[in-house]
Amino acid sequence: VFSENQNLYFFSNHIPDRLSDGFKFRDYLVSIGVKVIELEFTKRLPIKQAHFGNVFYVLDVLEYCRDNSISPIIACDNDCLALSDISELTNSLLENTILAYGMPLRGDKELNGLTQADCKDIVSTVFSKARDQELKFYGGEFYAFGSNALNKVVDCFLPLFAKNREFCRKGE
Repeated sequence: VFSENQNLYFFSNHIPDRLSDGFKFRDYLVSIGVKVIELEFTKRLPIKQAHFGNVFYVLDVLEYCRDNSISPIIACDNDCLALSDISELTNSLLENTILAYGMPLRGDKELNGLTQADCKDIVSTVFSKARDQELKFYGGEFYAFGSNALNKVVDCFLPLFAKNREFCRKGE
């Protein structure tokens, strides 16, 4: 389902040569043309805020892609499957800078450990935005970025992450 001009990458902070059952996972990925990137996990929350902390690994991946000129990118969780040709999706990145799906962020309900009010506090503090502005939340299982958008997104996410980590350390 992938054309020759599409590159597949597998990112992990630790990729064993063999799984517990002896399966040579890394060798298998390489044999089917996947580029295996073992990338350190640096965007971590403090230990006391560890739930959902692994979701920030995507910031390491996006930063790596930006720094290594890997774009456009289509990223998904490892439990997502492509069941048909993704060429149309890839081509749409030439016209659209970001593809993602919106999710409602309702009131005081927590999503990934934060309420809508928490998210607004972080955004208003980091970017000097009015706290009463509408805030949109996008799901993280799938997203895609064109070249220009990737740079902008990474430039926004890194200060947001730093502020979020600061809030976590303070217990806010």
